[in-house]
Amino acid sequence: MPMPDTATTTGEIESAIRALDRELIRLRIPRRDRAEVVTEVGEDLRAGAADGLTPDALLGDVATFAREAVSARGLVSRPHDSWNGAAIALAGGGVALVLGYLLFLEVLNPLFSRWFELDGRYPHAGPALVYALLALTALGVGLTAYGRFLAGRPAARASVVRAAVLLPVAAALGVAAAIWFGWTQDYSTAIPVVLVELLLVAAPCAGALWLARWWGLRAAAPELSEA
Repeated sequence: MPMPDTATTTGEIESAIRALDRELIRLRIPRRDRAEVVTEVGEDLRAGAADGLTPDALLGDVATFAREAVSARGLVSRPHDSWNGAAIALAGGGVALVLGYLLFLEVLNPLFSRWFELDGRYPHAGPALVYALLALTALGVGLTAYGRFLAGRPAARASVVRAAVLLPVAAALGVAAAIWFGWTQDYSTAIPVVLVELLLVAAPCAGALWLARWWGLRAAAPELSEA
């Protein structure tokens, strides 16, 4: 029985593995899961080569094989809507923040000042109360927009629940970083300084929303694979 050319067989196996990896990337499979599939298939191809079987004979159409492998393992692709959902939530929260600020400054502050004087008796309580109300408003509107965007999509509830946990933490860290940066700049209101402060708050919030979506899909993977 003629033995297969080792160099040719190795080249075919490596080519097949690269083709499979590219297809898994196209299917947006996370790197760790992709590495496990590629490693397992590579071992099967090498074992098959020892028996004289070519990668084409074992895999067939690579695209079809990749889809079947993903389905059989219950893998979940990285969602296309992660950053879209984060952008909508941040936009909703930002609009609520601006409108809320105008509402408190132009309407509620004059109204409340007739009833009690927080700024006079408690110089820090007034601003702290306003900031707290603004933050809660922005977080509530942002989470609502996030939930509305994900409505009807896989693992929507799980993603929103996790966002409700992660987003306040990320916002608090971002605000703390923005306060520290503002302190280093003597609380300047120059546009570059303000933009950096906004970025310091928005970046961790966007990351938290993306993580919530990934985490929600990951947790719901068994249910999604059975659907």
